[in-house]
Amino acid sequence: MKITADFKRLHSGENESRTLTVEKGDEYAALSGKLAFITPMGRIYISDELSFSEGRAEYPIPAMLLDGKGELIVQLILYNDGGFTVKSPVERYPVFASVDMMDLPECTDAKLMSLIEIIDELMNKSDIGHIHGDIYFTKDEIHSLLKGKSDTSHLHEGVYLTETQLRGLLPEIPGTVFEHNHDGRYYTREFVDKALSDINAQQASVQDTVVEQGTDGVWNYRKWASGIAECWGVTTIKFNTAMASNGNYAVTGEMITVTLPDNLFKQSPVISLTPMGGGYSDINIGNIYNTHFTVSFRTEWAATDMPNWVQCICYGRWK
Repeated sequence: MKITADFKRLHSGENESRTLTVEKGDEYAALSGKLAFITPMGRIYISDELSFSEGRAEYPIPAMLLDGKGELIVQLILYNDGGFTVKSPVERYPVFASVDMMDLPECTDAKLMSLIEIIDELMNKSDIGHIHGDIYFTKDEIHSLLKGKSDTSHLHEGVYLTETQLRGLLPEIPGTVFEHNHDGRYYTREFVDKALSDINAQQASVQDTVVEQGTDGVWNYRKWASGIAECWGVTTIKFNTAMASNGNYAVTGEMITVTLPDNLFKQSPVISLTPMGGGYSDINIGNIYNTHFTVSFRTEWAATDMPNWVQCICYGRWK
């Protein structure tokens, strides 16, 4: 950031405005900016928001800021709505002029002895018309929340299970140490989680369990806790071409795509196919993917548009 003035010293009577050139740099492109001044008479002045174009702004200095003999102290303040603030180095310009003054605030507080301290104070003040509703809890909201809290001296009887009650609900796991605190009457969350985990592990080692099952189109499917997935169903296939053969119509060589249940298999499954009905001579599986497979077979019917049925069973893994 850089502030450049187009004057070096003002003399008595030269009370027209002068201009400051402000550059904030590409790294601060998203930040807004204002200029803060301390006049030679010790008064504080904050400019309106600067209008930057390609990181550069021109600011005509009001003549009233150039009153008196001494230094005009200037600092650039960049900020955003989130409270992030960046300050430039303080610039000092010699001034010796006399102009009519407006009623500006004086720097009379002992703690406002430097421009940096002044800006810190101003940036931490709220506008007169500000509200707290979007930032802080109101008194009514706090009172409502506190009504749901317990007193410091409250007891747990009737609210939690005691150790004796919990032992009656959970079998002891071999090798598990029933360690707990809370004045010796309750199990900790860590202990209960460990006990339930051990029970689940023991059950899983004895038998697999179904964690999800349902239907998807022509398919019935199941997912097992061990990661096994399976589906089965009967799909209807109609071929597009046919030719006469031994008084019937034969269809051969066409490759049909069969879609599997959505998101069931992690990898290509193992597939078993059985043609249903008479007249089939062979059946062939083409490519197998985790979402679909292709199949072709030969069949004979007495009509060209008779449907064909295939019974499908697929095994694989869902995790």
